[in-house]
Amino acid sequence: MEFLYVLIIVLSPVLPWVFLFLLVRYFYKKVPRPYLLPMGFFLVISLIYIYELYHKELLFESVPYGLIPEKIIYSNEDYSGFTPSGRESGVRIFRIAEMTKDGKSLETLAETFSKTPVIETADWGLQMGDWVPSNTELDIDDFICRYAFCLDLRPDVLKLLNEMINEPGHFYSLGRYSLVILSPSKKLFIYVYAD
Repeated sequence: MEFLYVLIIVLSPVLPWVFLFLLVRYFYKKVPRPYLLPMGFFLVISLIYIYELYHKELLFESVPYGLIPEKIIYSNEDYSGFTPSGRESGVRIFRIAEMTKDGKSLETLAETFSKTPVIETADWGLQMGDWVPSNTELDIDDFICRYAFCLDLRPDVLKLLNEMINEPGHFYSLGRYSLVILSPSKKLFIYVYAD
């Protein structure tokens, strides 16, 4: 019985490809030739559409419950691999509706966040040894690049992020791996992460 489990585990990466090969072979033999190209085209378009829907859902899952995202204004994400030591970082900027799903104003939801400017903590950048605050304006690159895996952000996005973390009038929540910024005045929700 253990041999069967080991066999399933070893063959699990290969089985979908074998199934796909057998399916293509079956259709190649049974379906008339003029229908093969349109069916293949439809299959490829369907897979691309499913991937895009999944990717959009993945992007929107970072928006907290209650906010209504209208569209993604900017998204830049990158990763260094699938290994346990792999690092990833990203920035997502969403345009949000003026009201929450419960019909409350954004200011009401923002009360659960801290007010900007962001207060520098040991979680802001990767500090070696004893952490000492810098007492200068914060730079979003210090947060994103703290594990030596940086992003190339557009200059206008970099300027917007730095303004939003250093100027009053916005709200934020800072965790070990992520920073969220809510701006009711600009109707923006920003999710920045570095892991």
